[in-house]
Amino acid sequence: MKRLWILVFFIILLFRPIQAGLLINEAVTETASDWVEIIFTGEPGECMDVSPFFVTMYYGTNERLSTDPVSICTDDRPDTDYDDRFIVVHLSEPSIPDETDLTGDTDKNGRLDVYCNNYYGSLWNSDGVVAIDSDDDPSNGGIVDFLVYSNRDSSPNDSIGQYVAAARASGQWESCAGMPYPDCAVFIGGSGLDARKSISRISSADTNSEKDFAITPFVTPGKANIISAGKKCGNIFKTLRKKVPVTRKLIGLKKCSVPVFIYKACSLRFRVFSLSGVCLHRSKLEREVSPGNYLIELNGVFKKNDCPAGLYLCSIDASALKGGATHTETVYLVVADK
Repeated sequence: MKRLWILVFFIILLFRPIQAGLLINEAVTETASDWVEIIFTGEPGECMDVSPFFVTMYYGTNERLSTDPVSICTDDRPDTDYDDRFIVVHLSEPSIPDETDLTGDTDKNGRLDVYCNNYYGSLWNSDGVVAIDSDDDPSNGGIVDFLVYSNRDSSPNDSIGQYVAAARASGQWESCAGMPYPDCAVFIGGSGLDARKSISRISSADTNSEKDFAITPFVTPGKANIISAGKKCGNIFKTLRKKVPVTRKLIGLKKCSVPVFIYKACSLRFRVFSLSGVCLHRSKLEREVSPGNYLIELNGVFKKNDCPAGLYLCSIDASALKGGATHTETVYLVVADK
């Protein structure tokens, strides 16, 4: 009897879902470097090493995420200087070194990025799949999470169809009750996904269907997804704080920034003035700012200017990339010695 229970235990281990909490969170398909963001929905405080896994569209040659440990966590740990909840996988940039547990966030963009030598054409901007898998074979039951998208142009791709069939057999994508797979895929638009949009997971509840995802203009690698900006705004952007405190003694030790939410792709510049109207700083023009959360960094302004304590004005100017609209807002900077 004891041997029977041991056998049952190993059968359960063999057939249990592989890291069911590891999910595809966001993907882009029409950029110079297509990438996929993954998240982990385990127990609070739990982390796991994802380096042995593949993030792949299966087609062509693929490789595991990294040869060194890459940890992803359910929470953002205070002992790292990046957000541990997200890992961004660049599918076809093998020449760039991976950011791992050993290196940390070397480019200081607030997340870990790994760079794979996958199929050079990842991801197709017509019909395609994204999978987290234990290897690059969709048919052997190792799929952890799966996404299929389509422009529904009435010409399904046979290879993609086979990958979808394997995902359905593994219980990782919904059955379409005899319909062709594009009818059950995330619809990316008839001409494909716009370069300024992404396929984003709506919530961590995973139904293995197109209902889990939405097409959004807010591209957020390494950050929480923004599905909707809420109440529509006719402006190009809005400032999220009207008064920003600046402590001179902490400049350089602590980031000082103005949080802004961008509604429309734009070019953006800011200027800092004294109350007497003297321009202390004029930023370079950021020519292509994408919709979503954006931080205007002020550390450099006050490091190079010996500004006494007091009130300063930050004027933010934006021009929409389409339509020619412009918008300006002013934020008050309250500078203190301590």
